[in-house]
Amino acid sequence: MAKNVHKAVAALKSKQTVFDAACAEAEQPNHGCLDTAAKNDARSLYEHEIRAFIKGYLYNPAVSDGDRRSMGIPDHKPASQSKTPATYPEAEIDSSTIRRLIIHYRDNGGKSKAKPHGIHGAELRWMISDTP
Repeated sequence: MAKNVHKAVAALKSKQTVFDAACAEAEQPNHGCLDTAAKNDARSLYEHEIRAFIKGYLYNPAVSDGDRRSMGIPDHKPASQSKTPATYPEAEIDSSTIRRLIIHYRDNGGKSKAKPHGIHGAELRWMISDTP
């Protein structure tokens, strides 16, 4: 595992070197559009390498928190599961503007228009049907 990480870091550093050189060239007073294009291309390749590294190593379950600390990055915290709300939302529909519905949600029986703590949003489903 350590060998592969060192290879990936070496690949990142080589892309960074190319990108840094392209940036320096593009910042010269007499730079042209080709210099800017070369910098943008180098940036794309560098970003691609960074994303591949992150996907392959930092979010890999085989990489321990100790490995992450040795790389100087924070420990990986798995995403927490959202909890099922204990109540349900109620809605107030404002149709004062033609062809526009504004839906205000709040916790059932609540006075505040704010979402309850830990709730991301509400899902609205509708359809046009022959039967009401």
